[in-house]
Amino acid sequence: MSKTGVTLSSLLGKVDEQAVRNALHDGSGEAGSLAGFLGESAASAVAKEVNAALDKDLFEVIAGSIATLRDLHQYTDATKFPPDRVVTHKLFKNTLQAPQDIELAVLLTGVPTEITVVLTLDLNVVLESMTLTIRAGRITGVEFGSAKAQAGLRYKRINLVPLHDTPPLKLGRADFPDGQGLAIG
Repeated sequence: MSKTGVTLSSLLGKVDEQAVRNALHDGSGEAGSLAGFLGESAASAVAKEVNAALDKDLFEVIAGSIATLRDLHQYTDATKFPPDRVVTHKLFKNTLQAPQDIELAVLLTGVPTEITVVLTLDLNVVLESMTLTIRAGRITGVEFGSAKAQAGLRYKRINLVPLHDTPPLKLGRADFPDGQGLAIG
């Protein structure tokens, strides 16, 4: 699958070590003890893991939301749309809400632990238009028109990156290799 060139990190910015340390310390329940257990050096490792996890193309995150749009279910009917038929479908003004939990395993001095940190990515993308190429009940390509987003990242109720409007997005086109595609439904 080709990439749009817009990553989650380009929407959110870099998550700094101090923000992670504060979130782990200020979170409710076990978070305070988690920060104490992890210590100062682990906050740096967690921040690196967070930033690595955000190096993901936006299309990978919103693709599942696109495939569940109600307008597309008709294309799963093989009698109306035989597998060899290629269809182009235009959609206008769609808001995709794609909240995601990002689960990170914590390493202490390179050694895996049983500790995980779960962050929540809050993401709302407004696509002014998109043109889908569909074949055999699968989306095989997406051409995006103009888009904008709101993005934020939090640990429990603590904001690492507050929800904010991003600059306009230029997503371009994303295609799947032959024989693959994103299943509608």
